[in-house]
Amino acid sequence: MAASVGVTLYFVGAVISHLRVKDFDLAPAAVLTLVAGAALVLHVAA
Repeated sequence: MAASVGVTLYFVGAVISHLRVKDFDLAPAAVLTLVAGAALVLHVAA
């Protein structure tokens, strides 16, 4: 559970960092954020 939260927050931070430096090639970070978030939701739901 803690690892899922940590990875999700890490990738949310990566997306925010991309946006702050105006690097709009953030598709990989955004996709991994969604995957990590889905894993977190599935972990909580189970």
